[in-house]
Amino acid sequence: MDDPLDTDDPIISLVREFAREARSGIIETLFVIHPDRAQRLQDLEAFVQRLNHRLAAGELREFQAFEAHPESHFSVGGVLTRRAPYPSFQILSRRLLKNGSDALLGSSYYDRFTPDMLRAVGMPRP
Repeated sequence: MDDPLDTDDPIISLVREFAREARSGIIETLFVIHPDRAQRLQDLEAFVQRLNHRLAAGELREFQAFEAHPESHFSVGGVLTRRAPYPSFQILSRRLLKNGSDALLGSSYYDRFTPDMLRAVGMPRP
């Protein structure tokens, strides 16, 4: 069985192309939508976890992937922030994510995060 995260696989090639354009300031987000709503949440979460390990292990370590799914239960203060009509994943630069996170530090946004969620997003910060 082919691994979609192999070095020469179309998904990794797409991520590399995105990274080149993101580094040059042309785009900020890669958004990939799976056309099959029956794609299982657990499979998508496992894929995104593997993708993030793959990104972190090489020249793409400045990027982070997140999943969204029709059955996602990820919630912040009761809002299902990763629920979407189709299974998908997004990739953004860690710099862009940190800038957005920094902008929210003075607000009550993070008050609704569980301790596990805070750790997952790198909180508390030094």
